[in-house]
Amino acid sequence: MRLSSLVLLAVIATGASAQSGVSTNYAVTTFGDTLRTNVEFKDPLLGRSHLLVDGERHEIDEFSILHIDGVTSAVVEGRRLARLLSDGRIRFYARTVTTAGTMMPMGGPGGGMMMSPGTSSEVGYIQTSGGPVQKATYANLSEAMADNPESMRLLARSRSLTTTRWVVTGLGVAAFAAGGLLIYNAEQNGESYTPFIPIAVAGAAGIAAGSYLLPGLADDARDEAIDIYNQ
Repeated sequence: MRLSSLVLLAVIATGASAQSGVSTNYAVTTFGDTLRTNVEFKDPLLGRSHLLVDGERHEIDEFSILHIDGVTSAVVEGRRLARLLSDGRIRFYARTVTTAGTMMPMGGPGGGMMMSPGTSSEVGYIQTSGGPVQKATYANLSEAMADNPESMRLLARSRSLTTTRWVVTGLGVAAFAAGGLLIYNAEQNGESYTPFIPIAVAGAAGIAAGSYLLPGLADDARDEAIDIYNQ
């Protein structure tokens, strides 16, 4: 069943829904048509997630916005779903990205390895005036909120925290690797490695701050900027 046929079915379903007073799920196609009919989201353990529209299977990338069981999501980057978190002049959507931990050397050859913890980060998207859903980059947010000085101040803070995050993380990785190498060399030479432990610890703290603390602070400042703009 083609989407053009689905639009006709949606019109019929909308009329029936209005008469019964029952709110239904809906999906907005990439062409901007809103289908208010029997829409179901399927995410099987095996196979690709998809929608059933009046029993007919449709791929996620045929749609731009989904409203399923009270939750509104945007279809981003092809097939991923970002949940609506803030609604107003700017609609803000987000999805969580999880990164697995990585092995980091503790010293030179044979010096051992340490597994760094995995991280979870939030990827944001915005939509203004019913337009396309875009990445919530500094440039896109600045353009959308340029007429609100307080939002722009908070947005600048978010950008500064993000820059600081990468600097702190880079320095942390360098310090941790250097500390591990110094500890390893001291052990190989039969010397005390105690003076070098604080270097490795400081590096680990920098990595933790760059992975967990600073991203959260940056996201909080960005979210506050959007909330203020939507007031």
